[in-house]
Amino acid sequence: MNVENILHEFNKDYESSAKLVSAEENLIVIEMKGKSEQAIENNVHALRERIESVSNQSFIVQKISKSGNTFTITFSVEKKPSEDILKILEGYDEGTSPRDYVPEE
Repeated sequence: MNVENILHEFNKDYESSAKLVSAEENLIVIEMKGKSEQAIENNVHALRERIESVSNQSFIVQKISKSGNTFTITFSVEKKPSEDILKILEGYDEGTSPRDYVPEE
């Protein structure tokens, strides 16, 4: 996923201007400027949908901070409970006793 390409297309379609601050595996920070707070709020959700459609992951708006007319938005990958369950199951071998298992006498 190339976030800069997504932002380039987003800037063509919306009146708010978005710029990438940083992008990590599970965290994206974007700076956005616009005419009004309401426009920014609407555009944040549109941008999140675009990122989700390209990445095939769910993102949440973790934090929005304002400095003048610039907003800094932090998106993070929404962790699904199924991922935790699968991780636990990967460590379990079928037919073996669990660690620290004490048989009944």
